[in-house]
Amino acid sequence: MQLSSSSDRLDAPPRSWQEMESIWELVNQLPEGQDKVVMSQLWQFGKTPASPTPEEFPALVAHRFLVEQLVDGRLVCRPVPASLQEFWRVGITVSNAHGYVLQPRWAFQAHLLANISLHRPVQSPAEPLPLLRVVETSQDEHSYSPQARDLETRKATVKLAA
Repeated sequence: MQLSSSSDRLDAPPRSWQEMESIWELVNQLPEGQDKVVMSQLWQFGKTPASPTPEEFPALVAHRFLVEQLVDGRLVCRPVPASLQEFWRVGITVSNAHGYVLQPRWAFQAHLLANISLHRPVQSPAEPLPLLRVVETSQDEHSYSPQARDLETRKATVKLAA
């Protein structure tokens, strides 16, 4: 399916957990300074709807995240791995204080798991829900806001990931 815009592409789930892990590992191993340049270009690449060019993303080409291939008699850049364009959403944060920062592994994996879970098909109502637990809470476990102190003990059903 040909995607027409950046927003269409961003709704697609990552192609595989292993591809995203390999991107994270490669970025994590880059020397300081080069990692910031690569992350900034990954951020921009993820938001670019058009075909990338080596001139737009020289650091991604230099670190072999983008490779040039001859297709129908012309050179085109292809991402390696194919899910590279999705990485910025789960692997990179940006702040005024620190610029582009690679997510710590635990945060990256949590974002990746959440992203994959959001794109799984909705479970059929006929299928039983896996692993349900009842969790009781009390007033003592709530935050210190005035509204929370007035809450009674309640039960909540929590779905745990398998």
